[in-house]
Amino acid sequence: MASTSPAKIYLGSKKRVLETGDTPPAKIQKSMSRSSRLNNDSALNAAKVHPFFAKPAKPVETGPFRWESPFGATKSCLHGVNLEPKSSTKVAALDLDGTVIVQSFNGVDFRWWNKCVPGKLAELSKEGYSIVFFSNQAGLKSDLTRDKWKKKVGSIAAALPDVPFRIFAALKKDKYRKPDVGMWEELETLFAADNVEIDKSASFFVGDAAGRPKTAKREKDFHDSDKEWAAAVGIPFFTPEEYFLGEPSESKS
Repeated sequence: MASTSPAKIYLGSKKRVLETGDTPPAKIQKSMSRSSRLNNDSALNAAKVHPFFAKPAKPVETGPFRWESPFGATKSCLHGVNLEPKSSTKVAALDLDGTVIVQSFNGVDFRWWNKCVPGKLAELSKEGYSIVFFSNQAGLKSDLTRDKWKKKVGSIAAALPDVPFRIFAALKKDKYRKPDVGMWEELETLFAADNVEIDKSASFFVGDAAGRPKTAKREKDFHDSDKEWAAAVGIPFFTPEEYFLGEPSESKS
């Protein structure tokens, strides 16, 4: 039987020979250890897929609020829902900016119009009202501003964790923009699908665009579109001061 010679390892330019059983000098051991680590790192890196070729991750839902398919031939009416709002014969309809929140143009942040607003909305929900926000948002002309506004609405929803609601937003000056009643008609269609007919005498709309003159406490209203919208729909109208704060009526004249 042929004898087996020990394996030989040649190291360095001078071809120093090590027999397989010999212990390499410390300097050589360190070099071999470093080489082993580099080989392991290379293997791990090779297993990774470059981000350019990786499949994009699916968006992560951040809460119970979601955007539904927009309405209109040009998708000019946004529609979102928080939780699972039920169709009720009683609708508490509200404008958004200047009514539920203070109007701002700084992106995602928001502030309640008054600290009583979230509690009042929770009461309406417990009383069986369908809470629906109707907002003119023709200023959202770019994808960036639209995305920021959508995030703001998501933040509002997160601050109302127990209040189901819908929101409609008119992006263009078409049939959906108040005082035209396109957004309300879409709501009626949605409710009709649930065999619910809205009782307009038991419903109402709250908005700040009431055509009021300037007073010592506030500026002149920029428009009367909210008041005119309520009249066109055929439901009672209140300003935020009247509804949330119980102040005397200025809007019925």
